Amino acid sequence: MFGLRILAALAIASALWLTPVAAQERPSAPSAAPAPVAPATTAPTDPAAAEAARKSAAAKEEADKNAAAAKAEADKKTAAAKVEAEKKEAAAKEEAAKKAATLFQGAFQSEVLAGGTQNDFRVPQPLNRLGVFETTLQWEKSGREWQCSRSFDSSPPPPDSKDISVDSRAPDRNDTNRSVFGIQIASPPCLWPLTQRATITITAPLDNGAETKQLFHGTMPVSVLWFPLTATFLILALIYPGGAAASWYTSQRRHAMYLERATAPDQKIPEPPSFWAALDPVELTKNPYGRGSIAKLQIFVFTFIVFGLLLFNVMRNGLLANMSPDVLYLMGISAAGAVGGKLTYVARRRLNLENWAWLRRKKWLPPEGDVAPRARWSDLFTDSGGKEFDPYRFQMAVFSVVVAIALIRTSAGSLEAFKIPTELLALLGISHTVFVAGQGIDNTGYDELDKKLDDVRKHEKKYLDLKVQVEAATARAVAQGLPYPPPADKDGKTASGELLSALPKPDDATAELNAFRSGVAQAAEMFWAIYGPQLMDMSSELKNSSTMEPKLSG
Repeated sequence: MFGLRILAALAIASALWLTPVAAQERPSAPSAAPAPVAPATTAPTDPAAAEAARKSAAAKEEADKNAAAAKAEADKKTAAAKVEAEKKEAAAKEEAAKKAATLFQGAFQSEVLAGGTQNDFRVPQPLNRLGVFETTLQWEKSGREWQCSRSFDSSPPPPDSKDISVDSRAPDRNDTNRSVFGIQIASPPCLWPLTQRATITITAPLDNGAETKQLFHGTMPVSVLWFPLTATFLILALIYPGGAAASWYTSQRRHAMYLERATAPDQKIPEPPSFWAALDPVELTKNPYGRGSIAKLQIFVFTFIVFGLLLFNVMRNGLLANMSPDVLYLMGISAAGAVGGKLTYVARRRLNLENWAWLRRKKWLPPEGDVAPRARWSDLFTDSGGKEFDPYRFQMAVFSVVVAIALIRTSAGSLEAFKIPTELLALLGISHTVFVAGQGIDNTGYDELDKKLDDVRKHEKKYLDLKVQVEAATARAVAQGLPYPPPADKDGKTASGELLSALPKPDDATAELNAFRSGVAQAAEMFWAIYGPQLMDMSSELKNSSTMEPKLSG
């Protein structure tokens, strides 16, 4: 059926095409009427084909739309990627420019500079690349100036290279690719305000003058010198008397206890401690026995100096300065020497508890009698007994003074770079070691006195025991009407069958009494040789020690 329709359509098309041709070939007939034209007919249309054509066109249109959308999205992404790449490139160039700038941009260690002294300035370049610095400083006018050394009436003073200079240069201790410069900043021109702003410019040639770079340009606050210096001295002036007051209070309590224990009417009462005497640094750092201690004085002085420098630095620029390892070593050596010296000194001066109590009972040693009334400067250079000059103490004192002066001369900001020669540190360590060892082996006489008192107490006890036994045996013999010691036969036996040699004899008691008195005389001499410089006055009991009688403790 479908084929017939196609054939019919083809036939109609052929007829329409041939009709004009035939009309052109036929001769025209005169006055002949035109032949009537048959009306055109349209071939019937298949609905399925039309639907298929519509769907095909719609599909093509949809495909074209999708392709156009995809192309637009791709173009958009390409454009966005291009913009992003341009942004990244610009950011990279900016970062590279910043990095290139910071490679030569130096910085001060603190946010507030200290006037009248050095300030650390660090540059992230090795020292051999940087030439001679060119520096200028211009003070700014704030309108609150008071007591100025230069005029601010019309305008701030012009930039001046005399107010700033480079005093030192060295590689960074932690990174050799960085350099540290000591920039000397002049004191602000006015006493007030406490911090005054200054514009600082620092430039330097690089690589032997190949080019010049600006290392720093900015406005920084600069602190005055008088206020932190005055405040530091005031605080130290309060702390030192405070420590002296604590020492004086301890001495007062000890003196009060001495008065409570003093019972003998002829016992000399020491003078009460004085606060002005407590201000003496040797008195302030004395050991438990009242003698001057070179080790304690050393650690006190070093601590006081370092504390003052740190306090001054904090008040001046608000920065707690670091301390170099050498300062820590110095403090550690001093602390170890003080502790070791105290332990050995106390150990070598200690008597046996029974012997110490015996001396107190006999009133040879008054309460607190083993404590010197006051420390003396000579104690720093003599042995623990105060008998001879001690070269080890002198050596430690001399080098301690040298280091203390070096600490005082340094600035607080330079504590981080403070350097003590290795040999001097080793010498200080050796001095402390020898000092402690010398304290341990020093023959102070206490050991000999301790042994002698042991011997004296042994004879005293033996005499008292024999005396009691002889008196008891004599009383029994007298009750029996016999003499004492009783007679013995040829075998050495008494009438009661006891061996005469086993009985207590008066002669043995007398021998022990003589041995006791001889030992007491020797012990008294040894005691005074040790304690005399501290006691000053000899007690009556010690003076009459040659006639001392043994006595039961109680």
